[in-house]
Amino acid sequence: MGKIYSIVFYLCVLLELHSLVHGYSANNVEINASVTEPPKYTNSYVNHLENAVNLEGIELKPKPLISSPKFEEISGSVPLQLRYDNRNHDRDRGFNQEIKKQILDLHNLYRSNVTPPAGNMAFMEWDERLEHLAQLYADECVFAHGYPRDKTYPHGDYGQNLYIGHDRSGYLGLWMWYEEYQHYDCKTRVCKPEEECGHYIQMAWGKSSRLGCGVRRCGFRYLIVCHYYPRALDGQQMYIIAKPCSQCSNALCRNNLCVSHEQCKKNPKVCETAKCNLKCQNCGLLDKKACKCTCADGWDSPDCSRVCKDDHQRCGMNPGFPTKASCSLNNFAIAKKYCRKMCRSCNPLIEHTIFNHVCCERKLCGDGYVLNLKNKPCSCTLLCPGPKCGKNHLYF
Repeated sequence: MGKIYSIVFYLCVLLELHSLVHGYSANNVEINASVTEPPKYTNSYVNHLENAVNLEGIELKPKPLISSPKFEEISGSVPLQLRYDNRNHDRDRGFNQEIKKQILDLHNLYRSNVTPPAGNMAFMEWDERLEHLAQLYADECVFAHGYPRDKTYPHGDYGQNLYIGHDRSGYLGLWMWYEEYQHYDCKTRVCKPEEECGHYIQMAWGKSSRLGCGVRRCGFRYLIVCHYYPRALDGQQMYIIAKPCSQCSNALCRNNLCVSHEQCKKNPKVCETAKCNLKCQNCGLLDKKACKCTCADGWDSPDCSRVCKDDHQRCGMNPGFPTKASCSLNNFAIAKKYCRKMCRSCNPLIEHTIFNHVCCERKLCGDGYVLNLKNKPCSCTLLCPGPKCGKNHLYF
């Protein structure tokens, strides 16, 4: 019997040592309050799709993002270092203001340098409510995605990234998330086989503008939790490939990031170096003060570079979205994204009718092309950076 106890004790020691020499990183998923065990991971990532309808490729229910954890190799000296930190009153939980600023600045730095460039990459700001929720969840010391119990975020669902390892500053964890960019093709939305991309997708999700993170020491490791709002969505473009800030609505530009007027009001210092660098394409007229283009009839998007059209084949059809009464579906997603022409979110070209003004005798171009007003008559030219630009085209 004594030998059996010795063997069991020896196996327990081996398992504990194994856990001490590995760190882990897991990506943002649909957070479910019922999660009590680590989720089963697969090689594909799945996010969430909201504001959509169950019709020919537009799904009603969101899907969870699932991604295999990463392993960070930790040297044998790390447990000793952590004991030393503990003797020197290293805080077990929470980030100080300096580290919070570093985490936020690193997120904005990484987001401002994505390739290909992003036309709608939002400037991130720290959200104390997201921080509070992240800290509550980190305090549970559970390396699986979920909500802190009985707590909600007033603005809606948020994404989550997790890291566990020896670095409590967040610097290494953020780099582990970001370096997944090399495995992801933004144009095709495909992650390389046997690789993970979900952390990077959430980190560089164009519309995510709020961030909050927490940290907790769990044994000889630190668990870092970061929450993002809005969250990343499944099967959608993570950002619009375009000239930086060219696809932001009524926003200024700061280091290739879109700064909203609301953010300027809350933090005027942020906008001291921000400016309007919007260039209106296809005869669009720029309101410099509002940083907004008034597009010629037939053109759409913040910089007037896209044709005013419907992007779903069932717009104006039954079954589908037969009338303008459909435009308010799914929090106006039909009007904002899928059926912009039918819902008059943009002004189409209509014979004998002028809404704003016309350009080049009503000439239009295909996707990724804009009018070259210098040519007589006007001709269509490739707009770079843009969705049609290849690797051989200059982005700027």
